[in-house]
Amino acid sequence: MDLIEGLAYPLPLRVICELVGVPDELVDAVRRLMNAVVGARRSPWPRCRCGSR
Repeated sequence: MDLIEGLAYPLPLRVICELVGVPDELVDAVRRLMNAVVGARRSPWPRCRCGSR
């Protein structure tokens, strides 16, 4: 089992869902929604290194 896939990603999501009262059956839907939101924020442009030498 991949550690990131099996524990490091699902555990914080589970804790957050528990804290805000998301029912267990909706946790996977929240995961898909968060992946879509994070994926939409990724820019195709490289990061600006303004001021770095």
